[in-house]
Amino acid sequence: MKNKNALLLTTVFTLLVTITTSNVFAAETTSVKTDEKSAEKKSATKQSYRASKKVPAMRNRVYAQLARAQKLADEGDKIEGFEVLAEVEERVDSLNSYERAMLFNFYGFMYYANDDIALAVDSFNKVIAETAIPDSLITATL
Repeated sequence: MKNKNALLLTTVFTLLVTITTSNVFAAETTSVKTDEKSAEKKSATKQSYRASKKVPAMRNRVYAQLARAQKLADEGDKIEGFEVLAEVEERVDSLNSYERAMLFNFYGFMYYANDDIALAVDSFNKVIAETAIPDSLITATL
């Protein structure tokens, strides 16, 4: 059971980081062709189905600490994993919104793996409360 939870936690965290970082760099735009009546106007450009937004990047130091916490949790040392997350949380004021969201997201998965659903839900609520995070992270959290 521990190996299943560790594998699930690793897979979800890896997919989440991959999806959110790839969506940060992707922006689709399409040109709208004007009809004959508005040929004199400049052709308008509109963005795809949703507006893109700027999202801060995760710094290497924060990523390394989250990865270390994940590795410890995967090895079955969840207490040490939570301690690493607590070290990151001590500097929560210096983290950008994306880093805070990923920290709370990881807390959520750790709590969920420990069957502490109330704390997991609380952590996931903190994720979606952050403002400048990728839509894919919000969707994955919901």
